[in-house]
Amino acid sequence: MPLTSIIHLLNINKTNVIIYTNNYNKLGEEYKINMKNINEKETYERIYAGWLGKNIGGTLGTPVEGRMEQMQLTWYPKLGDNGVLPNDDLDLQLVNLHTIEQYGLHFTPEQLGREWMEHVFYPYDEYGYAMTAMRNGLIPPFSGIYNNPFTDCMGAPIRSEIWAAIAMGNPDAAATFAWHDAVIDHAGGEGMWGEIFYAVLECLAYESNDLQKIIQKSLSYIPDTSRVYKAVSATLNYYNDGIPFEKVRGLILEHHGSENFTDAPQNLAFTIAGLLWGKDFEDGLLKTVNMGYDTDCTVATLGSIYGILYGLDFIPKKWSAPIGNKIVVTPSVRGLDAPKDIDELTARVIKQMKLLTFEDKKDFQLKECDINDFYVQRFNLPQGSKNGYNLSIAIKYENDNPSIEPSGTKKMFFHLENKSCSKWNIKLYIKNIEGFISNDESLISMAPCDSADYSVCITATDVILQQNHLTLVIERSHDNNIWTKDEIPFVLFRRPAWEINGKIVYIDGTKINFDTPKADGIYTAGTFFTLPNDRNVKIFCAGKDIPIKVNLDGEEIINSEAQNQFMPAYNRVPLSQTIEVYVKKGTHKVIATAYSKENPPCLMFGLTAPVITSEPGRCYTFLDVKTGTI
Repeated sequence: MPLTSIIHLLNINKTNVIIYTNNYNKLGEEYKINMKNINEKETYERIYAGWLGKNIGGTLGTPVEGRMEQMQLTWYPKLGDNGVLPNDDLDLQLVNLHTIEQYGLHFTPEQLGREWMEHVFYPYDEYGYAMTAMRNGLIPPFSGIYNNPFTDCMGAPIRSEIWAAIAMGNPDAAATFAWHDAVIDHAGGEGMWGEIFYAVLECLAYESNDLQKIIQKSLSYIPDTSRVYKAVSATLNYYNDGIPFEKVRGLILEHHGSENFTDAPQNLAFTIAGLLWGKDFEDGLLKTVNMGYDTDCTVATLGSIYGILYGLDFIPKKWSAPIGNKIVVTPSVRGLDAPKDIDELTARVIKQMKLLTFEDKKDFQLKECDINDFYVQRFNLPQGSKNGYNLSIAIKYENDNPSIEPSGTKKMFFHLENKSCSKWNIKLYIKNIEGFISNDESLISMAPCDSADYSVCITATDVILQQNHLTLVIERSHDNNIWTKDEIPFVLFRRPAWEINGKIVYIDGTKINFDTPKADGIYTAGTFFTLPNDRNVKIFCAGKDIPIKVNLDGEEIINSEAQNQFMPAYNRVPLSQTIEVYVKKGTHKVIATAYSKENPPCLMFGLTAPVITSEPGRCYTFLDVKTGTI
């Protein structure tokens, strides 16, 4: 579809701004952007085409998402009221755009996480677990890996297009932005590598349509030990070895598949297969969607890459006309100044692209510590500054675990780097709160570019809260006086006590492992939880191939036959393994029972908010679990 251009000459602060809009846009519509000029018409068109392709693919794939059989689609199964169907693939990129507009191009993962907590109400898979971690006081990248069984999934790769457009011509920056984003909910997992791979691929696609070359170059940005690398490179080899397309799906699933339909390696391979074997836009689109699995993601990314590579002329009106150029946002993402259409989205992205050209490229490169250590929380002083103008602090927990038993101890590790041009003389200590004791303090002197380490043992009393917010105090001295005083927060969780087969065990997170076989095949685990108010809660107890029962205060609330999948997502637990109940304020006893004549089972047990919350969208957080035994 050729771009019918209308050029507006706007006068904003006496600066001429040229905007190219297509024939979907109303004549005379203006977007307030403060920049000298937008790049060539082709650049605008290809960014626009990338978003249009994203909406086309997302609308085609959304109605059949999760179907794992070979399909025979030839057209959209469903269209929305405005043509395009809303999709998290685009929703979350609008949150990314909003974050950059709020904080600038030097935004941190922590700042992006704050915007998620403000605007995102998704319960889905990795999103739900990351939101739980952040609402409980953890920050990225640790929030993306702690107690998160979905780090290998597609929630991150689908958020790559915005980074590619902003970093056009700068794949290092695209990879860096993708890392900042992916560690929110996929730190260290295949989803993170998938987003980095896609961001680089799409960034390079603006400069070259040599598909094999840019795939190979993009693979160099992720480790060859990752499953994403292996799945994509294997698919490329299948193509070069002349394997017929009809056999490719089976090979991908045989060697790189997963029973979880949203597992990243298999889905990235499906998209790459559509690009390689596809004869044109429609053929590639249908080849990919009909492979099944996470279809809204696979086809949305393919459509976007096609748009970036070849522009609007490559997208047939047959597919674009029913979609239009409106931006439709899911109700679960709220409170944003979202673009109303693709033209506005494109213009706002281009503004950020232009701003990046004024930045130093070395500030947008992944560091070895970024991609090798995800069990860390990083802070900068002054807080919110780009790269830490003065001091950077990394916090780690003993055994990478933020929980502590009543009357137990926890060792904390703090790594400090002086990034200023001055010597720092500082005193470090922990500000004690009720229920905790820590008397260790340290005096440290750091020259410019120097680093130092501080570790401390924290002891808990027998009465501590479920969440305990502690503080590292950093006092800088100058002329023998306190010059500045900063406080860095961190959280310790009380480790819940469960009675498992008659033995008291402290458990981290939501996973209950039964380690000792029982002759009768009956495994029980029980604890108490406390609600501060009367409310509806959702209780789930997930397990695979085992019958499960759950009793609340002596009443059976779950009685599930064996399920053939283990899916502990807040939104995807099999219906027989979850229930919403109204629970009164106070302390309640819960007992989970699993039946297995073979190996000792594993359960995931969670207490969450109900599916429908009082605000638009859905928000899940784990409730307080009181230490206790049955």
